Amino acid sequence: MLPIYPYDTSRLWDHFSAQQLGINSFELLDKAGIAIAQQLRKHLDGNTLVVFIAGKGNNGGDAIRAATYLIKWGYNAIVWSVLPQKTPSLENSRCADEFKLLFADRWFENIEIDNLSQLPKSTIIVDGILGTGYKGVLDESTTVLIKKINSSGLRCWSIDIPSGLHETSFNRDDEVIIAEKTFTVESPKICFLFPEFEKYVGEIEIVRIGLSEEFITTNPPWAYFIANNEKPSLKKRSKFAHKGLFGHLLLYAGSTGKAGAAILAADAALSIGCGKVTVHTPFNCVLPIQICIPEAMVEADSNLNYWSETSNLSNVTMACGPGLGNENESLQALETLLAQQTNSLLLDADALNLLARNKTLLKKLPANSILTPHALEFDRLTTKHATFLSRLDRARAFAKDYRVFVVLKNAYTFICCPDGTMYVNGTGCPGMAKAGSGDVLTGMIGGLLAKGLSPLEATLQGVWYHGKAGEIATQKKGQESVLARDIIRAIPDALAAHF
Repeated sequence: MLPIYPYDTSRLWDHFSAQQLGINSFELLDKAGIAIAQQLRKHLDGNTLVVFIAGKGNNGGDAIRAATYLIKWGYNAIVWSVLPQKTPSLENSRCADEFKLLFADRWFENIEIDNLSQLPKSTIIVDGILGTGYKGVLDESTTVLIKKINSSGLRCWSIDIPSGLHETSFNRDDEVIIAEKTFTVESPKICFLFPEFEKYVGEIEIVRIGLSEEFITTNPPWAYFIANNEKPSLKKRSKFAHKGLFGHLLLYAGSTGKAGAAILAADAALSIGCGKVTVHTPFNCVLPIQICIPEAMVEADSNLNYWSETSNLSNVTMACGPGLGNENESLQALETLLAQQTNSLLLDADALNLLARNKTLLKKLPANSILTPHALEFDRLTTKHATFLSRLDRARAFAKDYRVFVVLKNAYTFICCPDGTMYVNGTGCPGMAKAGSGDVLTGMIGGLLAKGLSPLEATLQGVWYHGKAGEIATQKKGQESVLARDIIRAIPDALAAHF
């Protein structure tokens, strides 16, 4: 897992790492420069002109150093040094001096930015103007520079963070570089994780430079990022294993017209390895569930159309919500369930909408229960939020106040824990934005919970494998055509994935 720190703490991380490695700040910057160059070269051929636009801070130093290595390796790169009104950092000055000593004919200062229009259309701009340390209001010359780059029609890649972008807020569009890719050092920046910033950041590539892990143990991060290639390990099954060892999930799901949600959740639970699944569902949903997923057992509610009563089953793990509907009788059934239940349970979809109708029930949630809302469902539980960051702050407080896990679903899904810790999941893709995907996640987390995983581990693994299965399904069918059932069919490949 990668720690995500705010800027001030990340600077301390840099300094601590340099001391621990026995190197100075320039040598640490050099490590970043060569790592960035190595990542850039994966996307370059030997002919494309790469123009590094370097400011006067350490972000500009990274750019100059990366350009130095690319030229040494035979790539066609030049450096444009900008912001002459600024005083360069000591590291930046050293990078510039060494570059000019080696490649004086590839160093340009105070060039009219309008000259961008004279560059070949295949040119790639590498933005090293401003880094994470930038705060405040841009001066006019920097605003003009960024505006000209954005309107040049050339591809632009940013080092560490698009210039002009703050950690948690941004200026007008013409004050922020709009990057096609961002090569961020060591771990994602906070702003990368929110939909409001997507247009500026583009595709994110993480460049590791080996900062100290010891620092992390004594400086809890803002969040832990679980990368796309950090596959959770599954316990190997014994040769003598039987279904009773892998749990029994009781799933309250389905209503007339929404039997599909119950089918998807039950199928997903079994596909992630749950030993047995019983679906408690209205009578009208029994036949379609038994036809579509014969491996699941079905318990019929006395009501024909919607959930109205709790089950008598014992020694089961419970998940509740997919396709339940929003009837008054269902709300009463949820009240009964919460009054009966002392073990943690999983609530999603309509179970959350029912909770939103009677928020006094939140205090009755068993400790360490798991709630899996998307943004709108969470807003119904709490209040409307103007930004995703404000919603996330509320979710962290909500998890602590009610002693639950909140899985706030998004492109990057956030797992907020009762102790205040937060995880960010790095798997998933836009192809999963389709009805039923959330029901699949409910089944997967519920199945893992039933298998005996802790609520935290069931959540982390369920979210990661759900996203990875979605990626695999999208590779096979394309973003537009993926269905929720395709995610389920891709679970075996996700479980078998190697990195």
